[in-house]
Amino acid sequence: MAAIRLAEVRGEVADLLAQGLGAFTPRAVEAPAARLRELGVARPADLLAGIAARPVEDRLEDVVRVHQVLGVALVRLLGAQPVALDDLEAVPTHPSVKVPRPARWLALDEAMAAAARGELDRWSAAAHLARAIDAVPAAELLARVDPWWSIAALAPMVAARVAALDGAAEVARQVLTPARQAGRVARRTAVRVLVATEAALARAVAAAIGSDGDLGLRSFALACMDEARARGGAGGRAGDAGGAAGGTRAADGGDVEAAAARLRQRRAMVGDLARTLAQASGPDDRRRAAAALADAGDDAATAVLRRAWLQDSSGEVREAAAMALGRLGDAEAIDSFVAALRRRDVDGGAARAAALGLGQSGDVAGAAALVEALVAGWRPPLVAECLRLAGAPGARRLLAAIERAPAVAKRKSTREILGAMSAGDIEALVAERLAERGSGGGGGSGDDAAADDDARGARGGAPDRDRQDGPAAYGCARAVIAALGDEPSGKAAKAAVKRAKAILG
Repeated sequence: MAAIRLAEVRGEVADLLAQGLGAFTPRAVEAPAARLRELGVARPADLLAGIAARPVEDRLEDVVRVHQVLGVALVRLLGAQPVALDDLEAVPTHPSVKVPRPARWLALDEAMAAAARGELDRWSAAAHLARAIDAVPAAELLARVDPWWSIAALAPMVAARVAALDGAAEVARQVLTPARQAGRVARRTAVRVLVATEAALARAVAAAIGSDGDLGLRSFALACMDEARARGGAGGRAGDAGGAAGGTRAADGGDVEAAAARLRQRRAMVGDLARTLAQASGPDDRRRAAAALADAGDDAATAVLRRAWLQDSSGEVREAAAMALGRLGDAEAIDSFVAALRRRDVDGGAARAAALGLGQSGDVAGAAALVEALVAGWRPPLVAECLRLAGAPGARRLLAAIERAPAVAKRKSTREILGAMSAGDIEALVAERLAERGSGGGGGSGDDAAADDDARGARGGAPDRDRQDGPAAYGCARAVIAALGDEPSGKAAKAAVKRAKAILG
């Protein structure tokens, strides 16, 4: 663990240098220097902290010295123990990185939970998740956009497997339509799938998105296409720099040199914005830079945005950085957002920024954390807006919460979230939930059944454990009526309420 933390600090020093010597500001070096002191390497920590006080033109020698000293310390630390290569496992998304082979590979839910708790480093988590995804039938990955396409940590791996399937391009196009209300993570996965599927489809990618004003997603798509062109059909593994899935072919046979030039121009622009975010003295300039980095749609911006989210002195800048990370679908940041939201009673400011970031992402774990906060009664207007922004993942998990606790449907914030959806969308979600949970046999948990009985008793009916619809169906029905009312207008709304009333009996 000490070696990993030391390597992370060394990587942060390299990231700062890539942004220019001016990036070594007191704010930027404070946290890594503190971590070095915690690791017992005080002299490099003091040297790193002192760089910020030196003129920019005099910083390079000390930066190189810190980087070299940390490299030597890391080699010595790693060399203190023998390494058996046969006991290591390559990380599928990054084959050059190897992690210790665990005694047992974790299931998907276990791996995601362990990563969220900080029990797995990013590389070990990626290895566990890749193994878990390999165990999921490819047809299920294609058929169920939620959850599979909507988990940030899995998006590159899912895209790589789905792109080889018949019908993948059509599903991806549907996900990108505004009517689908997919979250940004799912939409970025769809872009990866489209770019990786067919050369001719690349022209349709940019046309399929951007109509809803999502400039960041459009920029991401254009970058993926240029990556594919620049590789000239060589392809690459999922998770490579452009974000396109493995097996990518040349997008349209376009000019490879022109695509490479556009990539260089885009990265230069991202570098300029990153330097502004790290170095600008005015918080308004830093906030605007964070938003512009999200619009650029380039994952290369995540490092500087993470630092801003965690360390910037301005709350507005931290919020802007969190929202930018959510728009970029950054898996590491999303994990930190979930953790910060769960610590909402300790640090309300960080929790607010985290909620905003989760709403922008549309990640399923983030949506679940937002619903948990809503049910707990924490800042209902804020959380309701974040759930609305999260799209279908937020609505689905809100319906699941109503199934477990029907009283949640009576809350004003819940009614506002569901009321903002179209009747057709609600009807589709209800049908989906019934298909997932099953409408026969009353197969809910004991808690679900108790909630069902309580709700029926409140409206004058006797508890009935033999009802054919079950508590899951009852919870969905209450959600529909809470959102649309007893006598709505419109054909789709009437159909949804009619279905709900039939379930309630």
